[in-house]
Order: sequence, then structure tokens, then C-alpha cells
Amino acid sequence: MPGSLYHARQFGRLPYRGNDQREHWEVDIIDGDMDVVSYSSWQELVEYSARLGVPVEVWPDFTDGHGEGIDVPLDRVDRMQGDLREALRRLTPAEVAGHALLARIVGYLARGEKVFFC
Repeated sequence: MPGSLYHARQFGRLPYRGNDQREHWEVDIIDGDMDVVSYSSWQELVEYSARLGVPVEVWPDFTDGHGEGIDVPLDRVDRMQGDLREALRRLTPAEVAGHALLARIVGYLARGEKVFFC
């Protein structure tokens, strides 16, 4: 089953009224993109990184009810970027290269982008 890896220099909110008649927002990707990544690939990344000392809780994972980038707490996404960057800086180039998705994310961060998965 696919999930979405959002990466961009900035994220915004595109408000709309849902079928539930409440206000919601969709993530607006500003100077970035979204990659389709399976949940199993994401889980493999988190587990691989944990074996290398990256705490599971630093990963900005919003798979709990925020499907398709709806109502993602963007303030929390922003706050999580520092801890994620710091944890990934401790990895060696060989460790990063050992997992293709990790290497992709490290590349996004190196370009000054933020990331999250949902």
C-alpha cells in the first residue's frame, strides 16, 4: 500500500470544507514534490536507521489519520526537522548509501528541504 513522502523548502495549507462540513486543509508543496513510497519501504527505512542509532521518534511520520496530506500538523513537521537532521548527520556516508530511501531523504535535507511521510 502506498504512502506519500512530502519534501519541499516550504509547506503551506490549502483550506477546503470537507464532506463532514468542517474546515480542513490539504498540504501545499512549495518548491518541492511528493514521492510515492510504500508503507513497508518506509518501515524498512525507520528500522534500518534505528539499527544505526537514529531514534524512531525523530522521523516525521503522520500515517495516523492524515492520509493524502490532509490536516497534517505543519507546525509539528517544522519542529521535527532539527532533530531529524541532527540524527542523520551522525551517520557515515556508507551508512546513508546502504539504503536508497535514506540516501534520497538525506539529499532532500541537504538541499534545504523539509520532509514528512503520511
